[in-house]
Amino acid sequence: MLAPLTDALQPQSARFYAKTQCAIPKLASVYSSLDLSLGGGLSFGHITEWGAAWGKGGRRGLLPFLAEATRRGLWCLWASDRADVSIYPPSWHAHGVKLNLLRVAHLTASQDPEQSPVEQLKPIFFSPFFKMIILDCRIWSQEHAFLAQRAEREGLLIILVRSYRLSSYRGNVRARYRLNCWHDPLGHKQHFQLIKGWHPQHLLLDEKGWE
Repeated sequence: MLAPLTDALQPQSARFYAKTQCAIPKLASVYSSLDLSLGGGLSFGHITEWGAAWGKGGRRGLLPFLAEATRRGLWCLWASDRADVSIYPPSWHAHGVKLNLLRVAHLTASQDPEQSPVEQLKPIFFSPFFKMIILDCRIWSQEHAFLAQRAEREGLLIILVRSYRLSSYRGNVRARYRLNCWHDPLGHKQHFQLIKGWHPQHLLLDEKGWE
């Protein structure tokens, strides 16, 4: 499953690879009020924890960030351990995601920490090639320190997608930002509940501007 990713890690030219390593501290979305609450956007060099319960459309809220990352020419990786779930490329393309800069890894779900998704992807975290890494899979708590360290060392934006609603009472202390996201299909609104960040608050934002 990692063969395509290994191929993608081969730089096409020294100029391209140097561009990939450019320091970009923040990644903004199309939502100015959300970006303001995040202090300018999601931070490279840190972990973000994203609560997105299944069936609530919370992963949809990641698309503006993914679109902006690929617009900047940054390679992105979305990794999932759900065999019954896959992305729909035409929809993501319609939302501005440049698919030629996106790689998707379908991982094997395991109850063994030694076969966890992080272990399966481990070489990826020792390279600055994929600047935005979305881990839509089970992450063991003992792996948080490793991910935070690699994010800081390589300047990566690592997003841990949780398939449940995050609580303000307990959570990943390594995360720079923690937020819940869900979709209101009737009002064409996206909810962002920022639990930990620059200005914790609940935002209800119109998504028509980026559809």
